[in-house]
This record gives sequence, structure tokens and C-alpha cells, in this order.
Amino acid sequence: MQILSFQKSCVDQKWYFRYPEYTGPHADLEIVEGAEQLLTLLSENLNLVQFHVSTTAFDGATMIFKKLEETSDEKGANYQLYHNDCPTYQVWFCAVLEHLMGHFPEVIYAQQVELLD
Repeated sequence: MQILSFQKSCVDQKWYFRYPEYTGPHADLEIVEGAEQLLTLLSENLNLVQFHVSTTAFDGATMIFKKLEETSDEKGANYQLYHNDCPTYQVWFCAVLEHLMGHFPEVIYAQQVELLD
């Protein structure tokens, strides 16, 4: 299990994946295609959202992302988010996910980390 962090930029108000080890352009880390709407909803007006994620089920995982298809026009994959067993958002994850996990997993289990101010 690992923690993934997403931060909203105070410069352009866009969401970016926080991945300091990534050697590609910062623009590659921008969150798009439905995922930015999800992060805005979950952020509760904070500029940071974190998730515990795993490719295996774990206690407390309330979000399940199921892969619909990999995209060929731009490297990535479309996922259907299930929250408490109900389908909600469709999101697209870019090639950074493949870089991070080694592939586009069929299923990703997630639990939002509660942030304290």
C-alpha cells in the first residue's frame, strides 16, 4: 500500500500529482479528464488530497477504480470509480500511473487520508 498526494496549484488553480521523483515535465502531472472534479469535491476547499492506494483490497477502502480500457490516442487508461459499491465518476489516468505502478492495474482500491489542519 502506498500514499498518493495531489495538490492544487495556487498559481493556475489546477490539480497536480505530487511525484518529486518524476523526471518528465511538470505538465505531465496535471490531473484531467474527470479526476480533477473528483479531487475538487473531496478536497473540502483544501489544496491537498491524499489517498492510501493498493491493487489488493484492504479494510477501509471505500473507493474502487475499475479499468474500462487503455487509451491509444494518449497513453493512459479510463477507469470507473465505485464509491461504496455505486458507480460514480469516470476518470482518466495518464501514463504517470503506469510509471508509478508498472502497469495500468485492472482494479485500484483507495481510501482518502483524513487531513488535519
